[in-house]
Amino acid sequence: MRFAEYRKHDAISLAGLIAKREVSAKEVLETAIARAEQINPAINAIVHKQYGQALKAVAAGLPEGPLKGVPYLIKDLGFFETGEPATLGSSLFKDFVADHDTAYVMRCKKAGLVFMGRSSSPEFGLNPNTEPRLYASCHNPWDLEYSPGGSSGRAAAAVSAGILPAAHATDGGGSIRIPAAQCGLFGLKPSRGRVSMAPDAGEGWGGLSTGHVVSRSVRDSALMLDCTAGPEPGDPYAAPVNERPFLEAIAEPPRRLKIALMLEDHRGAKLHPECLEAVQNAAKLCADSSRVWPVHLARSSNWKCDLVRALTSLSEEQRTAVLMIDLAKGDYYEAASACKVPVGTIRSRLSRGRKTLRALMSVAPLEPGVAARSAKTASKTLGHHHVS
Repeated sequence: MRFAEYRKHDAISLAGLIAKREVSAKEVLETAIARAEQINPAINAIVHKQYGQALKAVAAGLPEGPLKGVPYLIKDLGFFETGEPATLGSSLFKDFVADHDTAYVMRCKKAGLVFMGRSSSPEFGLNPNTEPRLYASCHNPWDLEYSPGGSSGRAAAAVSAGILPAAHATDGGGSIRIPAAQCGLFGLKPSRGRVSMAPDAGEGWGGLSTGHVVSRSVRDSALMLDCTAGPEPGDPYAAPVNERPFLEAIAEPPRRLKIALMLEDHRGAKLHPECLEAVQNAAKLCADSSRVWPVHLARSSNWKCDLVRALTSLSEEQRTAVLMIDLAKGDYYEAASACKVPVGTIRSRLSRGRKTLRALMSVAPLEPGVAARSAKTASKTLGHHHVS
């Protein structure tokens, strides 16, 4: 299979060709390997090759999954495969080798994907770039002088360069979406609890981090979610079961959404004009099918105490919902310490809020002046504890 032909197909299309025996899985894999060997020295997307293992897997016969024979990369950030490196992008773990498969990896294999290597992230996936000391910098295929973003930059670079149609990626604070934007791909961050991190973790970043893919087509992303979504034994929680396959759902016209537009930096810094223009253009595009309105942030040097003070203007149910939204990132202890409130008080409100969250998602935005309400009233809100 020539690369010019290979490059035209997304993962679903390649799997279809293989299923119809118009091309073999071995031919597809060899084309992917050839492209990787050609372009990877320039972009540094694949940090660990598994070409030999991939060819053996194809020769031994692959599971009859919906993506049988499609080449794939796993991002080296907490998703393990037996016998393969698991460095988390850090020199601290450069010699660590996994002794088991994660649930996600097993589901990918069941879908018929062929692992041809591993990409990596910045150390522990903490930066919006992909420049770890262990593996050096990754380069954007569109322009080698630019970054592909991060932390899934190597996955995005590999897909954008045509090595393969989709690759595993993870996202906590934008690590799928940033590289997708910078490399011209599609990137979706699934809902919390949609993709299991078992058996090594119940959640990542307090539920903020999850795994999925970067891809060239929307339908590949949808099918990959169909193949990998769902809880595992031991998971602390799970997203609601989807009523039908995601691949079917994308064929339906999208419903009208409510989209908040923020034209200011959350840290108070001045936005670059090009960034501002990009956000405004995106808002104009969304306005054709959704309701878009601007929002403004009320800033404070002590946002945790202001948050508690602001809650006094809301009902009990609304307070619970706001606490859940603003503290669900795992900041319970820091917020409790700043406000001199037992952490159990914070947690109990979050627990009660889960039962009514769906009905409370229409909570009105807090006005800046609300945050100035007295600490005395706020202390009554959270159980008569002193709030400094």
